[in-house]
Amino acid sequence: MRALRLIGFVLLWLIFIALLGYLGHLSLKSCGVRIWGYQWSWCSAEAAPDLARLNALQDQLHMLMQMAGEQEKACPPPPPEMPVAKAPPPEPEAPESPSKHCARPEDRSYIVLALDHSISMGLPADVDSALATKLEKRMGAGGLSGKTAQVIYAGLIKKPGRKRLDDLKSAVEQVARQTDKKTEIGVVSFAGRSFVRDLGDFGPAERSGLIAKTNGLKLKSSTAVAKALKLALRKVQKKGGGRIILVSDGKDTNGGDPCAVARSHPEVEIDVVSLGGGDALACVAKATGGKWIEPEQLGANLQSIMVDLGNNGARALCE
Repeated sequence: MRALRLIGFVLLWLIFIALLGYLGHLSLKSCGVRIWGYQWSWCSAEAAPDLARLNALQDQLHMLMQMAGEQEKACPPPPPEMPVAKAPPPEPEAPESPSKHCARPEDRSYIVLALDHSISMGLPADVDSALATKLEKRMGAGGLSGKTAQVIYAGLIKKPGRKRLDDLKSAVEQVARQTDKKTEIGVVSFAGRSFVRDLGDFGPAERSGLIAKTNGLKLKSSTAVAKALKLALRKVQKKGGGRIILVSDGKDTNGGDPCAVARSHPEVEIDVVSLGGGDALACVAKATGGKWIEPEQLGANLQSIMVDLGNNGARALCE
């Protein structure tokens, strides 16, 4: 409603101005004008035209002025705008607390090879794993059957030809040569408790040293799998992340519990490549979400399997 009144007020003033201009024009032309009831003339009566029309226009102009005044009273000016309060500037964000930055796997990664070189790794590379496991169980049972199994087992160890440990060394050499150059490789070797060793960490330029260290492994008695896993896990934790590839052909014979060790560190995936000994170490892979590779899956593919694990199994390091 206020907007309509304002528009009407403006229109009245426009009409008033137009009439005022027209009135001035007629006044000059008619030689006279009437203001507030008084007649003013500056031309002779003969020259002056009929002033009736001019007087009527003056009356209309006077009426418009009165209406404009009333309209102005009816439409008071709008109240002044209230100043808008400005919002306070946002507080500066607190700096983020420093946190560990994990490099992407394609940037750099870390794996640990845990390698068994116990006496059983001296069995022929082509020995039937089920037969070897059966002989080991009989030896553990003792008695005449156990002694007979021990003789047969010792004969297999002394048999000339390629051994399980030879296959393992060849596979590690291929891992060293074919694993991505952005991957650092750590090595833990184990047999009995006194033969669990950290052979070091090897970067891309040190792979020949890795091969030399692995080729120097000799057969030793007993198998301390749990102790070897603990050492490998410490290496991974020290690096800030990584993955373990455990290669063994038997169970822990030193009273350790590899499954309990794995369950205590489920965040570190452990792949298990079994060369024999049944499924005694399957729980290690299951507890950590790693891969379990059985002897039947290997065939002559130990090298390619370990290379694949080395290239695809590395986890990112955290700085």
